[in-house]
This record gives sequence, C-alpha cells and structure tokens, in this order.
Amino acid sequence: KRTVMRCFGYVDVYGWQRNVVTALLEGRDVIGAQPTGGGKSLVYQVPPVSRRGLALVVSPLVALMQDQVDALARRGVRAAALHGGLSRRQSDQVWTDAEHGLYRLVYLTPERLQTELFAARAPRLDVTLLAIDEAHCISEWGHDFRPAYRQIAAARPLMTTAEGNPVPVVAVTAT
Repeated sequence: KRTVMRCFGYVDVYGWQRNVVTALLEGRDVIGAQPTGGGKSLVYQVPPVSRRGLALVVSPLVALMQDQVDALARRGVRAAALHGGLSRRQSDQVWTDAEHGLYRLVYLTPERLQTELFAARAPRLDVTLLAIDEAHCISEWGHDFRPAYRQIAAARPLMTTAEGNPVPVVAVTAT
C-alpha cells in the first residue's frame, strides 16, 4: 500500500485491483477485464515496483507502450519499451540493462518474445511477472491481427522464478 501511495499518488486501490495484485504477489495467474479507464495497468505495475524483479508487459501498440514508459518515468520508475523501431544494438542494450536490474518493467510487442535474442536473454532475467495487456487480442484477433499473441504461452517456460516456479501471468483487457 505504501508503494502505491508513494509512487502512484493514490491513497488506496480499488478492491478488484487489490485482489489482482495480491494474487500476483502470491504467485497466482490472473485474468482481468475492466472498463476503459478502470486502472488495469496499475495491477501489473504495482508488483514490480513493490518488490524485486522485472515485469515483462506484452502490448500490441508502440504508442501505448511509450505512453506507459513515459508515465512511469515521471513517477520515478525505470521502464523501457522494446519494439521493431529499435535497432538490434538498442534492443540488446535494453536487455543488458534489464539483466542488471536497471528496469522494473519492460514493455514489448508479442513478436519480441519469439526472437532468438529473447530466448538467449530470458534465462538471465529476473522476471517476476508476465503481463499481457490488451489480452482480447489473443482470442478476438490473435488468429490474423497479431498471430504472435497466440504464441505468448510458448515463451513462458523460458521464465521461471528464483525458486524454479513458473512466472505468474496476468492477462488484462478493457471492456
């Protein structure tokens, strides 16, 4: 609660947000759908800010990722966005910085989870949460809009907690 107040400027979170954050901190997977503007991003931003580790946030649109990264930076939270507009060198630097704990969140397109670079780096990352934003893309459009959304599950075994457990996953979308 103190982290939410200090970092995000809220006195408290909605009951549903608290339930989701608690489940994630306990290592459970969660699916959530909320109205637009209902605070779904906060549920995957609070866990990596309140404890050690890195959250990987899968997002379909570069503009959304950059908005989130910019908003987090204004709150003093280190975050980065990985997308096709970056050179291989820039992408490699983001992963290196993430390995060294410089980021709390890394936003990436679903296609980035399928790269050789990700496969090589994933075991060296301290990933404590995999967040799927705009999760409706998996079932609604995943077959033709962004086929990579249907491949996210294949990347999950590359990420395990320090205890060897699967990294918790949260899938959120707006109604």
